Amino acid sequence: MSDQVGNENPHDEDDAELSAMQKVYSALKSLPTDGQQRVIDYVCKRLSLSPEQFHDQETGRHESRRNVAEITELPPARDSDSIADLDSDDDSDGINPVAQKWLRRNGISTKGLETIFSIAGDEIDLISESVPGGSKKSRMKSVALLANAAAYLASGAARITDEKLREALRHYDAYDPTNFASYLKDLAAEVTGTKENGYTLTPRGLAGAATLLKEITKKPGK
Repeated sequence: MSDQVGNENPHDEDDAELSAMQKVYSALKSLPTDGQQRVIDYVCKRLSLSPEQFHDQETGRHESRRNVAEITELPPARDSDSIADLDSDDDSDGINPVAQKWLRRNGISTKGLETIFSIAGDEIDLISESVPGGSKKSRMKSVALLANAAAYLASGAARITDEKLREALRHYDAYDPTNFASYLKDLAAEVTGTKENGYTLTPRGLAGAATLLKEITKKPGK
């Protein structure tokens, strides 16, 4: 057993933890606060976990937790070290500190986004003249990624309402009411959610949004 541990890739553990965090968050977010607490207490008892164990495991893990927060909609751990790190970031462009780190990690310049998002305004919205895609289905994917990315830049949460998504789809001639549900289902790996709770980018969706932004900003005239 010890030999196997020595050969483990630390990124595999991070991916497993990220997946577990997202599943737990998705399961709990629609429950009332007291319901969330009962579920957490039950899981802790079943796994024989205690608050003291959580405290002991915090040491040396702040950086890993912040990295997970940067690529999901979950907020970073609110301890003093995390707060100091976020506050030290330059927020002069109105971009959320978590999203700033995401941009830097993906090599995306804020200036290159000025024709795609309304970064200088009071809110950050998708304002691009057009979006990639030769069909409504492909344009729907582009709009979903970019509109959620705009929300991510503004708040650190890559989530938009059903109403806002449909509005953006209509603007870019990407709305097909007959096939909307099936197209959205095909995007499940990148976009998750419901009409009632809104739609959120998954880690794969955030990666796809970053790739799309880099492709757009590299085009002539951008």
